[in-house]
Amino acid sequence: MISWKKVMSILLAAALLLSGTGMPLVQETYAAAKTRKTTSKMNLRKKMITYSVDEVPAGYTAIRTIDDLYAIRNNLSGKYILMNDIDLSQATAPGGAYDTGNGWTPIQGNKEESFEGVFDGNGYHIKGMHIYSESKESTGLTYVGLFGDGATSVIKNLGMVDVDINVTYDYGRDFRQCYIGALIGDAYDGEISNCFATGKIIVNGSPYGGRGIVGGIVGGGCIIENCYSAVHIEAPDIKEFLGGVFGGADSAQTYSCGQVNEGLGNAIGPMWETHKNDYYLKGSGIQGAGTALTETQMQSPAFFTGFDFKNVWMIDELSSYPYPQLRACPQVRIKNMELTSPPAKLTYEQGDKLDLSGGVLSITYEDGVTTSTALDNSMISGANMNQPGKQTLTINYLNAASTFDIEVQKVEASSIALSKKSMVLKRNEKTQLSAVIKPSNTTDKSVQWESDNEVVATVTKKGVVRGINAGSATITATTSNGLTASCEVTVKIPAKSIKLNKTKITLKKGKKKTIKATVNPLETTDTIQWSSSNTKVATVSNGVIKAKKKGKATIMAKTSNGKKAYVKVTVK
Repeated sequence: MISWKKVMSILLAAALLLSGTGMPLVQETYAAAKTRKTTSKMNLRKKMITYSVDEVPAGYTAIRTIDDLYAIRNNLSGKYILMNDIDLSQATAPGGAYDTGNGWTPIQGNKEESFEGVFDGNGYHIKGMHIYSESKESTGLTYVGLFGDGATSVIKNLGMVDVDINVTYDYGRDFRQCYIGALIGDAYDGEISNCFATGKIIVNGSPYGGRGIVGGIVGGGCIIENCYSAVHIEAPDIKEFLGGVFGGADSAQTYSCGQVNEGLGNAIGPMWETHKNDYYLKGSGIQGAGTALTETQMQSPAFFTGFDFKNVWMIDELSSYPYPQLRACPQVRIKNMELTSPPAKLTYEQGDKLDLSGGVLSITYEDGVTTSTALDNSMISGANMNQPGKQTLTINYLNAASTFDIEVQKVEASSIALSKKSMVLKRNEKTQLSAVIKPSNTTDKSVQWESDNEVVATVTKKGVVRGINAGSATITATTSNGLTASCEVTVKIPAKSIKLNKTKITLKKGKKKTIKATVNPLETTDTIQWSSSNTKVATVSNGVIKAKKKGKATIMAKTSNGKKAYVKVTVK
């Protein structure tokens, strides 16, 4: 694949030949630069935030020292992860241990081969990088940044702090351009996410014909999202490709608050193929790809449309930096945090709400600012107010954490009542008893069920009562702390049938006859009621029929549950 900078160089050379002036044709070169992105479209996929990890992931090489960082150029397709901050401020200053004549030497191959790997900043910072050049010859720097050239590279979760880039170019350089950014000069078809930069970039003069490509984070040629720049840029001779965040890129969710050419340059970057939700501080530059926000608006999430303030971005009201920061890589990090005053309430009953009143958190930032804030529930993790016992709660604020302990006590039952105080069951009939325990937040609501006469009635562990035999039994429920409630159960056995030993009888007036009734089952608890259809002819009492006068009557025997039998009586 031919890189876009090679395409531009060819077009510039052609422009010179056609013009015969030795100067570029601006309109042609701008159009040529825009055509370079035909192979890469903006991918607005949602990315998960990766916070600092303590162990090196599989397949990655750890970067812990300046030597480790420098050695990346030995394998430009590797995967790297930063495991701590790296301070380049003294090492890359003029005369420093790593100054080879231009301060920090951008990471790329000796023949300008591109970095094509992955660099995960892991939430750490690279501080005080110096890059300088006073060359008036054609040997000036082409690719300027932590990385020089980075085709198809992936760079994420990195903070470039106090960058100091000061380079000088003349107008006679051979058909070449400069690509300048705090993070990377040129990242053709690369991806940059969750990164920020602070410091200054000064470009004195310009490379050939003003063809510099300069941005606070990246010169050009990439997809950049969820990034911001607070870099102060002075490049008065750069004509087109200049911006507070990028010199030429596709972008989403970026902002700039650094001055660009004293407010006269592109605050974000020049208009390119795809831009979505880019913002800049009003007065820091003129509108290119972004939308201006006032000082007040820059401090409110409401004005950053499309920014994910739940997972990606945050505004730390306690910090000295008032604008949005990245959760994966805060600009102003916490150096020390402690709970100087614990919450007034540390002992709870199960089910209570967590009360953080009186809790004060003291915070010291890396920039020396010390402040304090009241605890709130959004900071707390690890609380389970329904779990009795000692609990250690974690206070999370930005990249810092602290802990304190609470005690959740059991709530004992104060009373128990059953759904029924008494009931009547038939044999083999079942019914559910339930226990109501107070208070409602009682820790242990279990009960033990018991029958004092299982020959008559039984009860299960869940309170289901079953009638067995005729009689009475007491069902008792007992709480874990010994409170009881009872239900009196009476079991009855209904009659299935009733038969009489006579179906017809004839009596003389004044005579008596005893009728026997047989009820099944014999152990029934039902009683028998006797009645006569005509008491003037015949009466009945407990099965004894007495003839009163001539005529006919029907005697009925009826059980409690409605079973019936009859005998017809004729009196002569």
